[in-house]
Amino acid sequence: MADEEEFYRDEHPHEGEPGSGGPGTSGDGGGWDFSWGSGGGGGSGGTSGGSWSWNWGWGGETEMPPQEEPEAEWGKEEVLPDAPVLKTSKSGYLLSDHAGILFSGNLQCHFDPPLVIRIADGDEAAKHIDCVLAKLSDPFRTFTLEVPREEDRREQDKGANVLYGSFSWARPGKFNLLMRWQGGHYDYSILHDMKIEVYGISLGWVTVPLSAWREIASVEITEKYLVYVNHLKGRLS
Repeated sequence: MADEEEFYRDEHPHEGEPGSGGPGTSGDGGGWDFSWGSGGGGGSGGTSGGSWSWNWGWGGETEMPPQEEPEAEWGKEEVLPDAPVLKTSKSGYLLSDHAGILFSGNLQCHFDPPLVIRIADGDEAAKHIDCVLAKLSDPFRTFTLEVPREEDRREQDKGANVLYGSFSWARPGKFNLLMRWQGGHYDYSILHDMKIEVYGISLGWVTVPLSAWREIASVEITEKYLVYVNHLKGRLS
């Protein structure tokens, strides 16, 4: 009856449509089409009513073809490694020298991390990498310290237990690098040294205290943006 809910299987879903798997097509897909409805459902006459259907199929022909992104009017964007760019700080400000001339470069410019800290090798020592603490005497100079991803490491740091520290050289001034082990670090009698490098100047293996901050290096950035570490000229890359 037209007023009763009907449940039926359409034996020829999408018959005649290319790739549907129905009769008269070359597609190898197939599927079921379940429907229920009242009034205008099924093959019976009646007034229009709500309907619901569920299609399930298999085979590649049942999937929608990938849609290509429209190409921009000016053509595809091309990144040129040697194209000139303006240098910016991590906070997004343009960098300039003391005369107000903007720093420029290209995408091939590479800067080594200003601070590299290495502790003993091995899985056991790796558990203590978070026990390393460092800070700058200049509270207004942004400083970060993190374990680098393997793909971001310098070749000589591959597989080592290292931390990379980053701070801006774009503002002239003098400041100190201070370091210590986190309180509770154990066993300090075994793991107490760190190999430290600041702007390319190697300080070698340094015994870092557990209970107090120690001044490790004095850093000076001149008005001409030359970098000195413990009065030795450092390098940016």
